[in-house]
Amino acid sequence: MRTPALAAGDFSLNAKGESKNMRYKQPNKDNPKEQFAFCSLPDCVFLSPRGTCSKLDVKACMGQSCAFVQTPQEWEKSQQKQRLRLKGLDEQLQKKIARKYYGGSAPWQG
Repeated sequence: MRTPALAAGDFSLNAKGESKNMRYKQPNKDNPKEQFAFCSLPDCVFLSPRGTCSKLDVKACMGQSCAFVQTPQEWEKSQQKQRLRLKGLDEQLQKKIARKYYGGSAPWQG
């Protein structure tokens, strides 16, 4: 038995974001894991909403095989290590780094 063709008006969504006829849930545009559910994208802080990498100049996410994959927890831990390393440097070197890379401010101080 053939299913009847759907008219343009048949794609209206209910309150849950599902199509009344097809039970289709609209993906969240800000969550690439949901938007590209058919792909196996990693939980990476560098994954853009379009499903591409914001760290590397590549056309698509390389998935778990990428050397730069970082979960939000790993990224935060890395940032904490960086701040501790900078705090441990002598004051003159900290000022030099702050001028060169941070416009004169030292965000690791505060």
